[in-house]
Amino acid sequence: DACREVSDIGHDRVYLTDRLGMPLIEPVTEPDMRTPQEVEEVGRIIRRVCRSTGKVRTGYGAARQDVNVSIAGGTRIEIKGVPQLWRIPRLVHSEAMRQCSLLRIRDTLKARGITSDSLRYYTDDVTRIVAKTQYEPMRAALEEGHRVKGVVLKGFAGILNEPTQENTTFAKEFSDRVRVIACLTRLPNMVHSDMASESLYGKDWQAIRKRMKADRNDALILVWGDEADTQTACQEIGIRAKEATVGVPSDTRQALKDGTNGFERVLPGANRMYPDTDLPPLAIPQTRIDQIAANLPGFVWDQEARYLKLGLPEELVEELCLSPRAGLFLRLVDELNVDPTFAAIVLCQRWKAFRRDQLEPDLLAGNEVFEAFKAYVDGRIAREGVVRVLRFLLERRAGTGGEDLSVADAIEMLHLMPVSDDESTTRIGEHIGQVDRRRFATNDRRHEYLMGTLMGEYRGRVDGARLAKRLRKELDVDGVRVSRG
Repeated sequence: DACREVSDIGHDRVYLTDRLGMPLIEPVTEPDMRTPQEVEEVGRIIRRVCRSTGKVRTGYGAARQDVNVSIAGGTRIEIKGVPQLWRIPRLVHSEAMRQCSLLRIRDTLKARGITSDSLRYYTDDVTRIVAKTQYEPMRAALEEGHRVKGVVLKGFAGILNEPTQENTTFAKEFSDRVRVIACLTRLPNMVHSDMASESLYGKDWQAIRKRMKADRNDALILVWGDEADTQTACQEIGIRAKEATVGVPSDTRQALKDGTNGFERVLPGANRMYPDTDLPPLAIPQTRIDQIAANLPGFVWDQEARYLKLGLPEELVEELCLSPRAGLFLRLVDELNVDPTFAAIVLCQRWKAFRRDQLEPDLLAGNEVFEAFKAYVDGRIAREGVVRVLRFLLERRAGTGGEDLSVADAIEMLHLMPVSDDESTTRIGEHIGQVDRRRFATNDRRHEYLMGTLMGEYRGRVDGARLAKRLRKELDVDGVRVSRG
């Protein structure tokens, strides 16, 4: 994305250079994957390892996969920049199908006696023959003063309709080359004789065949555009036809949304127009390697095992493994002996809730979060007070003047000193006495009402679970007293 293309129309390409200088880091695998599903699985492992460092960005396109595919008898084809892992299996499957089809086409041509050395093709201008065509794309080009040229591929009849990918035929291999190399970007940019009924009238095709001395065993391709571009297109069609006699040409492909791929560019060789922009290898001192290794988190699968051993549910384990706050989680558990599930819920689920409320939880320093939990462990605030303190700090920082507030300041301003058991028991008794039990159909409904009232009064100052248990006990006592009375 350091120099990303934003448009490609004709001979004009527009790039944004606002990210020039951004480093590109590429983890590279060996060709060890044997199925489309394995490729996705390995991609997910790499993703999780990278994210577990806490040093990478997340979101659509933050990481992109260059997927290399080859089959027996084929060649390595690179599908560039796949932005989503779930798309990989279908893309790999489609490319394997394409290579298999290209090898089958090569064998068919060979059976017809067509090889790289014996291939014959030639071109001609057929503008006058199609001057009155009703085929809209061609007619529009003629009205703009463009030319129509034809290419005869000797012995290729029927080949252009051979399927290569899902809903894709061999003809698209030529159309893609014409679009990219000859800059005929307005689609459709060609028609061919194997699709005759979908384009020109039969009499037009007959006239073109007669003019170009093509028989029924030959395939014809027509392109339209200005003189220079159509000449380039005809040359490129001949090049691609010659490659068809060999099998799978080496090129770079782009991933399409329907799971297929299209031609992007030929693989660069010794005659590339510009030198490779990669830096030469730089020796990394062993001291730096040791320093980095000392600060690396554990492997994500080792982290998973530890989290499961701590009793975390699987959904929290997965979130925590990918969270940049995993190190903070371990500090809370190891140093403060915080309940692991409680810590994970705050650091994962509550973080997402903050973002939904248009707050930015990354404004909280790790030490501040640690201090909020420590206040809970020390008995200075109740369990629910942890989230209230963090939310209060974020709300103040979203406005003005709250940057200098500490956790201690937030606790004081929110009046979060814990409620003693005696005080809460007294208040429970008072509320029970003030509410007529006959208003409620069941004791559970009565419990829900009283719990809501008490939490409104004590939220953040008392543990909700302990308060609910104490309320249930007092209601049971009240029930016994009423039945005896």
